[in-house]
Amino acid sequence: PLVASSMVAVESAAGGGQTAPTHAAQTMQGSARDPAAPIDPTAREAVAGRTSDLAEYERVNAYQEGNPDPWVYLSRPFIGGEVSHSKANDQFEILRYGGRGGLNLNRNLQLSAEYFESRIEQRIRPRWNAVSYDPDDMTSYLFKALKREARGRLSYRTASGATLSGSLGVASLDPDYDEDDLFDIDMEDSPDSDEFDAADDENEVIGDLAAHWAPRDDLTLFVYYTRDLVTSSVKALTSDSVGAVARWKPSDTWIVNLRSQYWSYEDDNALFYVQGESFWEVMPDIGVWSGLDLSTVSSSDASDFYWTPYWDQRLLGVLRYLQAWQGYTFRFDLIGGLQREDARPLRRTEDEGLSGKTDWELVWGASSTYNKRLGNYFDLFIDGSVMALREYIDHRFLIGFNLGF
Repeated sequence: PLVASSMVAVESAAGGGQTAPTHAAQTMQGSARDPAAPIDPTAREAVAGRTSDLAEYERVNAYQEGNPDPWVYLSRPFIGGEVSHSKANDQFEILRYGGRGGLNLNRNLQLSAEYFESRIEQRIRPRWNAVSYDPDDMTSYLFKALKREARGRLSYRTASGATLSGSLGVASLDPDYDEDDLFDIDMEDSPDSDEFDAADDENEVIGDLAAHWAPRDDLTLFVYYTRDLVTSSVKALTSDSVGAVARWKPSDTWIVNLRSQYWSYEDDNALFYVQGESFWEVMPDIGVWSGLDLSTVSSSDASDFYWTPYWDQRLLGVLRYLQAWQGYTFRFDLIGGLQREDARPLRRTEDEGLSGKTDWELVWGASSTYNKRLGNYFDLFIDGSVMALREYIDHRFLIGFNLGF
């Protein structure tokens, strides 16, 4: 196949490269970790344990008498940063780094800002967007670009514990090539358009809206909308997406996750992703869980400019080791299963042989998260995953920190 999906590809290459508007989907706080966040043994993101309430009581005592909950009470400033590197399928290699900082405007309202850069390397062999397709021509091209994004974020926690969050900012894609470099590459924006517009470094408006709440003790919901630049070093295209995550806990030893997201691209293409997970605690004394992970991802049309899988399906089993207590989380997953991809319909008869299919084949991998609170104010989080799919290996590694004051 042109590409084969994995969790790495979905998290790094789909849409704008994020399947949720913040790093920690459970808390909606980005790197400013929620001290009251519950430990979720099925979560892929790092989650901090609950901290002491002593500092909060001290702040309450410092409020002016007669005004116990002032509208403006600046507190809990923080800074944070992270670096990640991902090799998403056989097409993308992405180095992303940046930082964020913010503070609480009052007990329930938080204001923050963040800036990130992504160095994207994308190797393509023009097929779908080539003026003509020659199956004997194995020439490939390496495109490089620098994506810059800056945004401000406002988060509000209601009295019931629900969290609302929104961000607004700008992003740009600065390609490491010009039109002269594209002279020998015979591509077009869409079949038979006879036009090709290269990426430019103009700013595009980006942002997100999200809500996170628990309607019942055993159910947590997270919904969001995001606008971002599509992960590509060839074209500067925007995407709009909506997504939802549901976590249901029927019992103390059984947890079910459902996750979906739909992207709509500027060039009228679309991508959707659906995933279901179920985990059972099999050895409570030592923290061992077993689970199933079923997912599919597919795009409407093929494109050489960004990731466009076609009915890529995975059937995975997961063996999870989890240790979690106050201020500490460690998770390690062993993953194995099957994957297949359907044959995409051809755009024209002369492209016979362009779109192949794959039968069910074995895939395997590992994933791990480490989150440690050092002292009262410093959080360190490390996340990594590796997936072996046929002729190549995907990976994604992330390390970051959050420092409160």
